[in-house]
Amino acid sequence: MPLSSASASVGAPCARAYKNPLRRSILLGCLACIVVLCVVLALISFVIFNRSMMAQYKAHIGGVMHLTLSRIDVADLERCMAAREESEGFRELLRFMDDVRQHYKLDYLVIVQPQKNGDRYDVMQVASGLLPEERAGARQKEFPVPLLGDMMGSFYPEGFIPVIYNDMLTRRDIKFCTSATTFGRTYDGAVPIRNARGEGVALLTAGLTLRDIDATMCRYLLVTLASAVVLGALFLAFMVLWLRRRVITPLTKIEAAAADFAEKSRDAPDPAALVLSRPDIHTDDELEALSDTIVVMSG
Repeated sequence: MPLSSASASVGAPCARAYKNPLRRSILLGCLACIVVLCVVLALISFVIFNRSMMAQYKAHIGGVMHLTLSRIDVADLERCMAAREESEGFRELLRFMDDVRQHYKLDYLVIVQPQKNGDRYDVMQVASGLLPEERAGARQKEFPVPLLGDMMGSFYPEGFIPVIYNDMLTRRDIKFCTSATTFGRTYDGAVPIRNARGEGVALLTAGLTLRDIDATMCRYLLVTLASAVVLGALFLAFMVLWLRRRVITPLTKIEAAAADFAEKSRDAPDPAALVLSRPDIHTDDELEALSDTIVVMSG
């Protein structure tokens, strides 16, 4: 059968309506893949960033605690706790802790002595790093301005004192945790202060607010999601244009040519006169080969 090149215009899209058009299926499939990819990448980035920031906080708190421990005269501290009176060395330690808290922007830097009398637990205040206004007599958010010998057990949550008492006696390293206080979410560290005999005599604790890291992580997550959405939209637009040019349009032209041929063949008195218009497809791929095969089969 002869082929007609004059009918290349038959490649125009067919007006037939489909219940589930290929264009929409491809678009929805690409969109679903992009959404999943964006969410997964955002979550992975967030977890990595969060772990990195928490590692920095851990190193920060750990450095502060090791620095403070190096300045503590444990023998003098024990004498002060027993007599509940400050020595010159103790007052020097207080000045040092004030400077450390202010310089490292800590929520608190405190030395306490958890105590157990029978079945009753309590906490004796030993030393605190205070800000200048607190040292002058102002009150902190959660505790009154502490003095050596003050019993502070009533300010601690129920069940918390036995835990820190056991930590003072048994732990050898710094214990890190996250807690909720009146300062907000705080990253805390606690380490026993041990005497020359290796006995835990007090507990050094420090806390650093997570307010800044929470705000930073929120901004990071928003930027990551926004970037993922923009990149996803660009990728989706590219895929739609590419699929339209390389897949949808050639398939539509093949369908239009086949539909036109079928329409002509219904009432044609002479089958030999039927001509299948060659679709105008030049993709150099399987779709062009399919088009050529259909044209040959119709001959």
